[in-house]
Amino acid sequence: MQNRPNIILIVMDSVRADRLSCYGWHRRSTPFLDSLAARGAIYEQAISPSFWTLPSLCSLFTGLYPSEHGAVKAGLVLADDIAPTMAEALREAGYHTIGLSNNPNISGATNLSRGFEVFDDAWRVARKARVWRVLARGHRVLGFGDDGAAATLRRAAALLKGPRRPFFLFLLFMDTHFPYFPHWRSSVGISLPLRSLAMWPVYARFARGGNWGALLRQRPHLTPLLSDLYEGELSCLDARLRRFFSEIGPVCDLENTVTIVTADHGEALGDHGKISHGASVYDSLGRVPLIASAPAFLPSGTRVTAQVQLTDIWPSLARHLGLPAPAGHWDGKRPDILSLDQMREGPWPAYMETSPEDGLTAIRANGWKYIVGPEGEEIYDLAQDPGELSNLARVQPARLAEMKESLARWREALRPYAGLPSTSDDEEFVARLKALGYM
Repeated sequence: MQNRPNIILIVMDSVRADRLSCYGWHRRSTPFLDSLAARGAIYEQAISPSFWTLPSLCSLFTGLYPSEHGAVKAGLVLADDIAPTMAEALREAGYHTIGLSNNPNISGATNLSRGFEVFDDAWRVARKARVWRVLARGHRVLGFGDDGAAATLRRAAALLKGPRRPFFLFLLFMDTHFPYFPHWRSSVGISLPLRSLAMWPVYARFARGGNWGALLRQRPHLTPLLSDLYEGELSCLDARLRRFFSEIGPVCDLENTVTIVTADHGEALGDHGKISHGASVYDSLGRVPLIASAPAFLPSGTRVTAQVQLTDIWPSLARHLGLPAPAGHWDGKRPDILSLDQMREGPWPAYMETSPEDGLTAIRANGWKYIVGPEGEEIYDLAQDPGELSNLARVQPARLAEMKESLARWREALRPYAGLPSTSDDEEFVARLKALGYM
């Protein structure tokens, strides 16, 4: 493009696609994101390459799969020899690069602030005194406040009022990450904070170091309430995003802005007996929302049924900006998600990985899902069984063999990271990961 657009990349932590109303949820949970999708494109089958933040967003920033960049365990950092990242390439191309992250996994501590002229580890901006931490948490439990979204968006809006153009703005929100707290105003209804009184024993145990998933698995009767609390968090974040875009509209040329909204991974809400996002490659964690609005070249009201991955976002942007494609985009034949003519040529397979210790890998192709791991093989017909409840490995031997071979070809084409992984020595970062249950 001769007139390079601004770029806004928004990542919502732990958001599964099927909870957005534009993806078919039965309540209007995300009216602003619905309107954004109506002005651009919604990708119905967008897949994350991993089940948690660090590997997924390292893949988003580099176009590499987790085994190729090597940042697959809590506490690791993206190696310096994995370059350039999206922010580094855009800064080199003349963009003013701004990043704000509420998740410690995407921070200076993990070397993912590289390339950003301004990068705020928003998760560090918390009152240190115990009394303030208690008051802040109590404020949320009572149905007020958020997990940093309001302050982050105020900061972002202030940064965009400067004269520098074009800009790349990256925002990562934690509001939909566990623990979920109630909101008085949400798509679920104003009774949600009152109903959430049943969650107080869980909140209390979690605050004392309890495991969120284990606490909820012991209380299966709370699963419907848990789903409503999660939806309320998403709805509240949606409302804050609406206000943010209304504020920046007069100072930013939104007609010349590519806006992409997605998630790092989904969230289990009782699916397969799981809560939150432990090691898994099921669609509750793998299928994420992906919405793109680019008035200059992307037709409005488009629904893309072809399958894409988070690893396709940066290579597609690079092509449209006339920048070199990220090295190692494994076969050179992945889709350009911003070219609707090419998207009609699908299908393209999608892949998920866990760490080598967990040993799970999956391929999703032609409406089927194949999973291999320590407990054996699974295969699902996603059209007939979107919840992945009926393993057809014994009754679909030909399909099983075909997908197993496809997965093997992908593995052969990968170039696993051969360097020594680096571990962060940031004590505050490690403490925060432990508080969130990552370590």
